Order: sequence, then C-alpha cells, then structure tokens
Amino acid sequence: MEVERKNKKTKNGMTLAVVAELAAYLEGSNSSRSFSPILWWNQQKDTFPTLFKLARRYLSVPGSSVPSEKVFSAAGNIITNKRASPNDETTSMLIFLNANL
Repeated sequence: MEVERKNKKTKNGMTLAVVAELAAYLEGSNSSRSFSPILWWNQQKDTFPTLFKLARRYLSVPGSSVPSEKVFSAAGNIITNKRASPNDETTSMLIFLNANL
C-alpha cells in the first residue's frame, strides 16, 4: 500500500514521494555560504535521493566560457580585412573546421 501511494502521481506528473522530498528540502534550514554544495549533497543523498540526482547533474556543469571564447577568437582570426570577403557558408565552415581540429 505504501509503495502504491508513493508511485501515485500528482496533477503536474510528480510522484507523491518527490513532492514529499521537495517539501522536506524546502522546510530544512538554510546553510551558510561557506559550505561546499557538492559535499552537502553527498551527505544528503540518502535523505533526498531524487533531488540529489538533479543536484549532481546541474552542480557538475563547469562554470567556464572558454569553449565559446575559443570560437569567437577563431572567428576573429578568420574574418579579417585582409581576407578577400569570404561568403557566410565559407566562413561558417572555416570556423567549424578550426573548432573541431
């Protein structure tokens, strides 16, 4: 009976277990800004298993703009006044090739 109730879905498609997990998380105390969120989520993975999966997925994204900066830098080197006005397709292909070498 308990498993059946946990698998029952709400109007927005979330299971009751996820709703209860989210409510427990939101009611919890806020930590100071001096803690590591990744370590905190590792400690709480048994308490909030579904939210832990989301945190692991989105906290692991590197906060870097290096890949996009590389592409803009390459584009700046390809599109110059000295180059004999390449068309859009040629320019796109040159940037693509430079980024994927």
